[in-house]
Amino acid sequence: MTRIITDMAGREVEIPNKISRIYAPSPYGSAILASIAPDLMVGTMLPIEAEAKKFLPSSLHNLPVIGKYSETQAIMDARVDLILLWAEKAAPFHKKSEQALTPLGIPFIYAVLKDLVDLRDYAPIYRFLGKIIGRESEGELRALYCESVIEKAEKIVNKVHPRERPRVYYA
Repeated sequence: MTRIITDMAGREVEIPNKISRIYAPSPYGSAILASIAPDLMVGTMLPIEAEAKKFLPSSLHNLPVIGKYSETQAIMDARVDLILLWAEKAAPFHKKSEQALTPLGIPFIYAVLKDLVDLRDYAPIYRFLGKIIGRESEGELRALYCESVIEKAEKIVNKVHPRERPRVYYA
């Protein structure tokens, strides 16, 4: 059984009612999935470094490395129910990934951020994914956490006059 959803790029996508195997061919997508649904992940894009394993559920430690969206055979072999693509609104959607994934017949959805480094964009993604995978309360909990941390940080920053704030170059 399937259902039609609208992804964060505004695309209508037919997805399974019950999703039990997800793959995200991006580090950002993998991180979000690891925090809300590690049990649904079928693989990672990159190997998990030993240092990172301390912070991740043990179920993720030995997942296969599938690679990028272009590794279509590896994605097929993983028997994926759903693919989570990551995109910035400022950048064009990934036509190459769509061209590679569409022939597989596996539904893929976009999680869209306005700006890849703006942490305010993560709360809506948690809510969206929570609905998609049937874990709305977990998604909402993580979204509220993101919002509260940002709010606390902004309150602290706003106590310092803009001219007195340290300037940081982040590349």
